[in-house]
Amino acid sequence: MTGQSIPEWIEGVVLPPFKDDVSHGDRSIFAIEAKSNPKFSPLVKGTVAMIKGDYKLIYYVGYEGHDGVFELYDLESDPEELNDLYSSRKSTASELENELLLKIKVVNQPYVRRD
Repeated sequence: MTGQSIPEWIEGVVLPPFKDDVSHGDRSIFAIEAKSNPKFSPLVKGTVAMIKGDYKLIYYVGYEGHDGVFELYDLESDPEELNDLYSSRKSTASELENELLLKIKVVNQPYVRRD
C-alpha cells in the first residue's frame, strides 16, 4: 500500500483488496467462539474452527449432546459446508484433529490449575 516491503519478522498476511495472492500455504488458521466459557479458564465450552489448505475442521466442546463432535469440510469443493467429510476422510480428519487438539492444549496451559 505504501510501496514499502514487509519485514520478514512480521506475522500475518495482507488482506484483500490490498493484495491479490491470499494463499496461506500450509499455515493453519484458527477461530474460536467461546462466549459461554468462563473467563480466564481453560476452554470447556465453545466452538473451535481450523482452516488448513482446502479443509476446515470444526470442533464442538462442552455442548450437551454435541460435546467432542468434529466436522470436516472441503472448502474448495463445498464452500457452503453442506457435506461433512469427517467420517469419510479419516486420514485428513485425524491429522487436522491432532493439530487442533494440540493447539487447544497449548493455549489452555496457562489456565490449568496446579493443586
